[in-house]
Amino acid sequence: MSIRNILVACNDAEGAPNALLFGGTLAKRHDAHLTGLLATAAHESYAAESRWIPDEVRAIIARANADAAERIEKRFRDFGATLGLGDRLHFARAEGRVDAVVAQMARSFDILLLDQLASDVDDHHLLLHPDRIALQSGRPVMLVPKTFDTETRFSNAILAWDGRRAAARAFADALDLLEPGATLSILTVGQMRLPRPVEEIAAQVARHGLTPLPAQLPATTNEAEAVLDFCREQSADLLIMGAYEHSKFRTEIFGSMSSTVLRKCPAPVIISH
Repeated sequence: MSIRNILVACNDAEGAPNALLFGGTLAKRHDAHLTGLLATAAHESYAAESRWIPDEVRAIIARANADAAERIEKRFRDFGATLGLGDRLHFARAEGRVDAVVAQMARSFDILLLDQLASDVDDHHLLLHPDRIALQSGRPVMLVPKTFDTETRFSNAILAWDGRRAAARAFADALDLLEPGATLSILTVGQMRLPRPVEEIAAQVARHGLTPLPAQLPATTNEAEAVLDFCREQSADLLIMGAYEHSKFRTEIFGSMSSTVLRKCPAPVIISH
């Protein structure tokens, strides 16, 4: 994956500026374009079912939503002006089903950046589901924590490996983000039955000039916390995972841990399908 075109989904979450700031850092490193996208749900998409709502109230709701969108766009333009990207900085608005709109637009970009708190936004006009977007877009999605140092270069990453298609796709998508010679821990959990020996992916990692470190966690009833603890212990600067259908990662691989990991991981997480 050659990074030349970066999309950042803008919303009202507290961490949103950090995703944009890291997008600016990536754009400078790769001489890429950066586009901020504000995707909002159409007023009618959620109000039509409540036909008893008076037209005056609908108008008030629509105005409030428009004001929020204008506020977010102004924040993007004000903050974006500090990134120093010149004519490589762009902004777009789109209306519809939020996840679908973001996924459709992301197909024309190399990578999509979201803030880590996107799933905590309580406004359904702005709510995003990263794993659904990765599934629907076919593009890698990266969640950026609000405390992440955006000047960090990825030199100590973790690959959550199950030997399946999505994990392989995520690894391939992350290659251009990893520093030459970076350490990549190849993480498995319990007595996972891999379709092929882990040595094969380790050889692939090494042939890309990276340092593979196979690692196995013992079986546990709380896979999410175990993976998060491993990330902290290793001081990882990136977690690479495959995304699966139904807004969850496959439970027999890492348990029902997707939402916990995506919300709490101290490092950015890149997911692909």
